[in-house]
Amino acid sequence: MPQALSVTSSITYSKKRVKTRRILKRKEGRCHLPVFFVSFLIILCFFSYLYLNLKMVEINFDLRDKEKELIKLEQDIERLNSQIKEFTSLDKLQEAAKELKLVRANDVRYLKGDYSSSTALGNK
Repeated sequence: MPQALSVTSSITYSKKRVKTRRILKRKEGRCHLPVFFVSFLIILCFFSYLYLNLKMVEINFDLRDKEKELIKLEQDIERLNSQIKEFTSLDKLQEAAKELKLVRANDVRYLKGDYSSSTALGNK
């Protein structure tokens, strides 16, 4: 080989630097476990966040449906209470008594008696 084409290295490296270069070259192809673990945790947190948001939206829609149902039931309760008041009014009861030809009781008497537990149950 001619002298002009041959290149000789005049740079000398310390043994420590050569050793660290070899270690770095070996580690270049490896996936570092801490980096993988942190990446996995970030991805897991992201999907957990998405899942929880979807659940909150679902619960919100269910809550709206329940509120509508509650309002409807409250209106039904008010309507039924007004019907009860209407049917139990004194005028309606008097009309029903006239239709059934009921008469007013003038002289009401009550019997007084000694009601002990044994006679009330029928034990003699």
